[in-house]
Amino acid sequence: MRKLNRAAVLPVLVATSLLAGPEPPLDLRFDERPAAVDTKPDPAELAAAPVHSEPLAPQALTGASASLFVPIVLSSAGVPPSFFTSELTLTNRGEKDASVDLTYTAAFGDGTGTAHTTLAAGRQLTVPDAIEWLRSLGVPLPASGNRGGTLLVRFSGLASPSDGAVSVRTTTSVAEGRAGLAYAGTNLRALPRAPALPDSGSISSLETFRAPDSAPGETLPSPAPATAPGAGLSTFEGQDPNGTWSLYLADDASSDAGALDRGWCLVFTLPSGSPAERCSDTRVVIPGTGTGATGGAPASLYPTTISVSGLTGPIQKLVVKLKGLSHSYPDDIDALLAGPGGRNAMILSDVGGGTDVFGDVTLDDAALTLYLGGLRQDDRDRTNVAFVNPGTEGDVVLKLTVHNGSKTAPQTRVLPDERLAPGQFKQLSGLLAGTGFTSGWLKVEKTLGSAPLVLYAVTNDQGTSDGSYVPPYDARAARGLRELVIPAVVESGAFTSEVVLTNVNSLSTLQLTLSFVSEKITASSQTATTTLSLAPGEQLVIPSFVQYLRDRGVTGVGPAGTGFAGPLFLSVSSGSSVEGLFAGARTSAPGGAGRYGVFYPAVPPDTSGGAVWVHGLQQDAQNRTNLALVNLSTSATPQQFKVDFFDGATGLPAGSISSISVPARSWLQIGTVLSQANPGTANAYAKVTRTTGSSGFVAYAVLNDGAGPGQRSGDGAFLPAERDCAYSIPASRTHGWSGGPGSASLTAGTGCFWDARSDVSWMSVTSGPDGSGGATVSYRLDANSSAQQRTGMLEVAGRAVTVTQLGNSPGTYDGVWTGTTSQSRPIGFTIDRNEVTSLSLSLNVTLGQCRVEGAFTVEPSPRPVVVGNALSASFSVAGQGGGASISLTSTFSAPKSTSGSFSVPLIIAGSSVCIGFGSGVSFTATRP
Repeated sequence: MRKLNRAAVLPVLVATSLLAGPEPPLDLRFDERPAAVDTKPDPAELAAAPVHSEPLAPQALTGASASLFVPIVLSSAGVPPSFFTSELTLTNRGEKDASVDLTYTAAFGDGTGTAHTTLAAGRQLTVPDAIEWLRSLGVPLPASGNRGGTLLVRFSGLASPSDGAVSVRTTTSVAEGRAGLAYAGTNLRALPRAPALPDSGSISSLETFRAPDSAPGETLPSPAPATAPGAGLSTFEGQDPNGTWSLYLADDASSDAGALDRGWCLVFTLPSGSPAERCSDTRVVIPGTGTGATGGAPASLYPTTISVSGLTGPIQKLVVKLKGLSHSYPDDIDALLAGPGGRNAMILSDVGGGTDVFGDVTLDDAALTLYLGGLRQDDRDRTNVAFVNPGTEGDVVLKLTVHNGSKTAPQTRVLPDERLAPGQFKQLSGLLAGTGFTSGWLKVEKTLGSAPLVLYAVTNDQGTSDGSYVPPYDARAARGLRELVIPAVVESGAFTSEVVLTNVNSLSTLQLTLSFVSEKITASSQTATTTLSLAPGEQLVIPSFVQYLRDRGVTGVGPAGTGFAGPLFLSVSSGSSVEGLFAGARTSAPGGAGRYGVFYPAVPPDTSGGAVWVHGLQQDAQNRTNLALVNLSTSATPQQFKVDFFDGATGLPAGSISSISVPARSWLQIGTVLSQANPGTANAYAKVTRTTGSSGFVAYAVLNDGAGPGQRSGDGAFLPAERDCAYSIPASRTHGWSGGPGSASLTAGTGCFWDARSDVSWMSVTSGPDGSGGATVSYRLDANSSAQQRTGMLEVAGRAVTVTQLGNSPGTYDGVWTGTTSQSRPIGFTIDRNEVTSLSLSLNVTLGQCRVEGAFTVEPSPRPVVVGNALSASFSVAGQGGGASISLTSTFSAPKSTSGSFSVPLIIAGSSVCIGFGSGVSFTATRP
């Protein structure tokens, strides 16, 4: 089905892009005995949590759901004398009570199991020791010893899918208090996978994609088998590769031109480990007939086949190469691969939009490359790297390549492959220790398996064991962007910021402009600017960034002690991209035998969000929270913000701070923010809303050890903001007795996840049970054999859509209607049992550079329905090398008289697509 006008939208930076992947910390020696540290929580604290003595079955609650993955919670010894424990925070910021299922999978120690609890509307629960709390809920964890594992938290019954949140702070006792880091639970659907084929925009021959997971509702002409809702190419894993493989290619439209010029190939990974490739070099024309059809026009060779023999299976991985694929409108291509064992998968469908494709297209469900920068192994720091396979789709295999980041003497080390079974967690402690490198960066390539990947690094201070969490970098997130921003760089009091810049590109040099903005800069616009170049593979670690500017003689940077703080903008010239630039800062201060600090990555500017949420705020005798904002606008007018706080213990409002003014490209921090907003509130979450302005912004919080500055260790844990997801969908839909397809348009922001379900057996969701962002949610109704109408509920993103289906009985306006339009052209339609079964009209409409003219007869699907005395319909007609969409409304003023109008909002003429609203054409019609 041709889909148009889909604008590419960047991920929201103020939300999950601050911590784009799953995140934990570890610095463990699993063979050591726990240190003699009292890590058990106060019994009174546990008693305050909603605890059940036994795991309970999930409640059948209506509402939205969300599954959030936490890479690690633990109670375990690290490098002596450290002993790490994980504080867990669960938030339900919505207006409905939620059911919470917690599935713990042991990474070391025993105790895999599931528990259940509930979280009331608006509440935020913080438990000081996640392991002990899970034990109290009935998870069979040992009472002592080193224990740690992953945690899957599934909320159900939420008012909206984004209302549930999870965060963890893992810390160890130090002489001054506690030190550690924080990380958020990540929606399972947001975890990194192989890149999907683009819904719109070009399909690049330079990149490898995963095949669509499914294509519900698509049909191909016989003899193609019925399309199964498979799982992409992983459908064929475990099968015998030998036999005949068939590729069915079809085209949805009549005006396209395309071909598979050089055939296609199958590449099998087998237990022997060596890939085996089998190809057909036969050229195939798409479509062969050039006629188009509802089910697609078959290609000139239908199917095209490859015969495979002599291989020893089963298949561990399958890659498909389409060689020399050309097409004028790839969105219209449907490609179904059928294996010799009877399984099949749709590998192309509704992707690529209207941008011409020309070149080789490779489909590989395992293909994924992520990077970790800023790795250390020296007297001051050590870096551990952890991997998790959070899926159930089978093993994943990772190829690890370490780069030393040197510009003058670059070196690499290829480490042994890592294989992870479903649910397996693995950490490589002191990753660089065996490489001979003191610093560097890591390239991680997933070479086997279709499951997503959790990856992160933790750089620990050798003196304090304080950790800095480093999220993975996906270069695709910066594709086409000219700028990234590090939210804050400081040189103030004892605090300094170390900046890491890594060019993970293997071929191209990055020419960067670095612009540091602070009110203490005396240069123009309070900005200190310098430039540098990063060679391919080069990593630059700047221990104190402000001193680096000073040493370079950058204008406006005064002497040490001035007190600098502000964002750092990293940009490239027009025509270039920051793709391949890993960047971040670690801000720290001396403490104990080393330093205490926090790391945060650079993020891309974004303008798509006007509000975000920050969870896990605390203010008590041991903790305080600072809240920071960065205005990314270049306008001379400051942006205004408001912060609303909610008490996690009651769910009630807990004060607000209004009229927060942040100048252009500036940073503002509000210290001990809960004490300022509502003294006495110990546990809260906050909504940050941009009240004036339309540019992007960054919001985040830092949870510090110590009730006030100078108290306890002062160590910070970074708390990123999460997108405020607003969902909207029509409240009702009405259909005729004959059933068939239906749809409802969901409005949601990019990165906002949702699920869809029906509560009746006669209505099924066909567009898939879940999705992300704005979408058309499709469903199908069975015919209603009863004369009585019936009602069902479609629930999408927690919103209810009432679906009414009319009964199989005569309607007041049944019959054949004929009339005339205001253009003196004929129009007619037939109504049977309240459904419009056919419509004919004559068009003469010009829209921009497009024109549609002629007589057309349509049998609409789904059939429009007369409700009350009104008819409203949208349908499409084909013709003149394209077609047009038409919107029609009519009101029946008497049983045999009606009047209305229609407009043409879209015309496709060859390669031209004209979008607007063709002038309305009125009409009148009667029936005998």
